[in-house]
Amino acid sequence: DLTDMIDTAIDQYEIGSEPDQKTTASAGNAQKETSRTSAREHTLAGIVLSIHGTTFMEEVTFCPYLPYEGLPFSETLTAHFQVPVYLENEANLSAIGEHTFYFHKSSMIFVSVHSGIGMGIIFDNELFRGVCGKAGEFGHSIVERDGRPCPCGNKGCLEQYASEQAILK
Repeated sequence: DLTDMIDTAIDQYEIGSEPDQKTTASAGNAQKETSRTSAREHTLAGIVLSIHGTTFMEEVTFCPYLPYEGLPFSETLTAHFQVPVYLENEANLSAIGEHTFYFHKSSMIFVSVHSGIGMGIIFDNELFRGVCGKAGEFGHSIVERDGRPCPCGNKGCLEQYASEQAILK
């Protein structure tokens, strides 16, 4: 989703299925939207990409259901738009949003259930990412020894039994 500074949705885009198309489509869509918002006298302050996977140092390091690992999202968009670009796990961003705008607690956990199961952790008013951004990868906790195969390479991960995708099977 593309939103303005007060989180009003401006537009939503599907990104291509090929790795080359993803970056190109993202940059092209953002450029089209920048033109639209410029006409409304807004200035692009930055770009945040919400990823269903692990991010670390503005890179996608693990994305079990989409081929986003290693794609140069930040570099490509920063070079094109000359604004800061941030990549973050979607559950982490959701936790930040809930903490900032709704639950003003110093520590909280936000659980996101979708194709996987993620968890955003706020501890002492700060996002807790853990080592290499993996703190909230709760869906990859093994709950069934030698269970269903998971795209992460393990067997029996929680998200293979309790995610939206697993329940709909």
